[in-house]
Amino acid sequence: REDAAHVVRALVRSRELRDRTVHRAQRRIWHEHTYTHRARQVLEVAGLADRAGATGLVGGAGLPTVSIIAATNRPEQLDHLVAQVAQQTGVERQLLLLTHGFEAPAEVAARARDLGIENVAVLEAPGSWSLGACLNAAVERAEGQVCAKMDDDDLYGEFYLHDLLRAREYSGADVVGKHAHYMYLAGTDATLLRFPWMEHRFTDRVMGPTITAGREVFRAHPFEEVSRGEDTGFLTAVTEAGGRIYSADRFNFTQMRHGESGGHAWSASDRELLASADVAWFGRNDGHVML
Repeated sequence: REDAAHVVRALVRSRELRDRTVHRAQRRIWHEHTYTHRARQVLEVAGLADRAGATGLVGGAGLPTVSIIAATNRPEQLDHLVAQVAQQTGVERQLLLLTHGFEAPAEVAARARDLGIENVAVLEAPGSWSLGACLNAAVERAEGQVCAKMDDDDLYGEFYLHDLLRAREYSGADVVGKHAHYMYLAGTDATLLRFPWMEHRFTDRVMGPTITAGREVFRAHPFEEVSRGEDTGFLTAVTEAGGRIYSADRFNFTQMRHGESGGHAWSASDRELLASADVAWFGRNDGHVML
């Protein structure tokens, strides 16, 4: 009785503890405690397991296949990007890695396969192409039912894709991603929490490196052939066509910023970013964000 009282008081007084506990509990429900799981259990007890199928089983069963769209013009980021994709768990994935303006080393695809990414395609585009054109070329090669855009220097937790696919499932949205999110500023060694009120709700935008949608959505609304603002154009086209965009939780993703000279497609100074967000803590705290 006393322990239960302590647990309840702790959850009531601490938002961070409460949000993390709820998120982990929600993931456990997805894995083990949906109506699909109970129906399958009944069928198994009745000796009809062969009719139950595999939908909703532990892990990624029942989730759509996903093609990860990743374009980079920075050879030094290839290893980081492949590692972020490789650690995604509970999903069947295809990596479409497009090198923009340089030739990919021959060992990149082999490294990806060594890390467990069995379906990988390395594409090349000339430096004269816009980022939007690069992304569209990758979408054309996508085999997954869902496409997910990932950037070459950001941090993605191991359940990042799994949780977004679940959010797409329960929200029924055309596009899912993260509007509320953490951002790390290398110049000031600060981690920001941006747009915390835009969590678990429908919205008109999500962060570009988190855009996730059905393959047919990307093909119906191709990226504009520009190198800045292509994400905004895509999201605007979806909403103008009557599509819905859903912002999921803030966890399992950190957008990395290395200053105006960091090679980002979106240019903003640390001062500008600090003025528009709350400092969550100084330094990185992956143990808190990646759960």
